[in-house]
This record gives sequence, C-alpha cells and structure tokens, in this order.
Amino acid sequence: MSERIATPFFERSAEQTADIDLSLCTKAIDGDIEALTQLIRKYQKWTYNLALRLVVSPTDAEDLAQEAWIRIVTRLVQFQGKSAFQTWAYRIVVNLFLDGNGASWSR
Repeated sequence: MSERIATPFFERSAEQTADIDLSLCTKAIDGDIEALTQLIRKYQKWTYNLALRLVVSPTDAEDLAQEAWIRIVTRLVQFQGKSAFQTWAYRIVVNLFLDGNGASWSR
C-alpha cells in the first residue's frame, strides 16, 4: 500500500501531525529558528481565530493571540507531547483569557 500524500483532499492523520509538531517543538527548543517559524505559521491563524471567538473584538483578539504566542514560545520547553500541540496551545490561549489580569479582553 502506498503512503498517503498530504494534499487538501488527503490530510495527514492526527498521529502524523502530532509527530511533526513534536519534532518542530524539539528543534525549536534546541534553537532552530526555522522550526519555530514553521510552528508559528502553522498555528498563527488558528490562534487568532480562537482568540477572536473568545473576545469578539478583532483588536482584542490580536492582543490576546500575541500574548498567547509569547507564552507559547517562552514555555515551549514545557510541552511534553502528551497531548497534541494544538490542545496544549488551546489551553494557554483560554487560560490567558480567563486569567485576564486587567487586560482589555477580560469580560
């Protein structure tokens, strides 16, 4: 059986995506800027869209997503691959929103 090619019609399996994300995280932690850039590009729109659903305002969503990426990047060493990277990042975005700490996005 031939290996499936990633196209818009045949997406990668969750396991393949998890392996790729873990590899990118490991490389980024080791100082590979290109791996970090790939990870950010892969999830940047998703992070913004999640933030937008939480705060509604596009400006506040940009601020929340930016703050979330600061936390994601600075805490990347804490990602152990026990869950999908997207799940781990989701919790960071949501927790940041819930914590608020006087930020403009807290409701």
